[in-house]
Amino acid sequence: MPLLSELRSSIIRQAKGQIPTDDEALRNRFVDHLIRQKRLVLAGSQAARGTGIDQAYYQQINCLEIKCGEVECKGPTRSFKSGKSYDYIDLPEIASFRDAIAYLGSVDGSCGFQQVNQSAFHTNQRFGLELPQYTLIGKRAFIKHKPAGRYFSLNAVLWDPAHGLCGQDKINFSYPVDTHDVHELELLCLKQILSTLQIPGDRVNDATNQQPLPAKPLATT
Repeated sequence: MPLLSELRSSIIRQAKGQIPTDDEALRNRFVDHLIRQKRLVLAGSQAARGTGIDQAYYQQINCLEIKCGEVECKGPTRSFKSGKSYDYIDLPEIASFRDAIAYLGSVDGSCGFQQVNQSAFHTNQRFGLELPQYTLIGKRAFIKHKPAGRYFSLNAVLWDPAHGLCGQDKINFSYPVDTHDVHELELLCLKQILSTLQIPGDRVNDATNQQPLPAKPLATT
């Protein structure tokens, strides 16, 4: 998988090859946003086909900590405490399409949590082994019957891969995209850049974003 810095650099070089200017018109943050956006388009199209999402789009995050706190219900003007505490994990923002979460559980993979809806999560289990379960509410995974341990693992397609690095460099990390899709990802980014970025030629070659006014026509007598 390519590094984010490599993807960004490649897209900017190709875009500038089509724009006759030495002015700095493309910003890294904007290009990074396009990369995130188009990556989700590619992964989402795989999810929509129902054939599964390529594993290259998933990230393994092993630094998620289980916390415990009282649930608050937000009203129109104030919040109300529910009087009941739950174990929960604060998650990075997950992609909104189906099968975006492949695994949530112990770091060594020995105990995966079962995802259930909110109704099933609040239903007391009467018989059999109480398996670890979780339900998603906003950006939190609420945990029931959690096993021993402080840190747990998530394998998922994130909205922003930089939010799941556990302290790694946000620029020089392997970007979670299928290598075979890199060319299409760059084309999607370039298509949007070149269709919206209107930059006149840099006639004075002064490395500024100011263009000289056109010369006034000579007076005629």
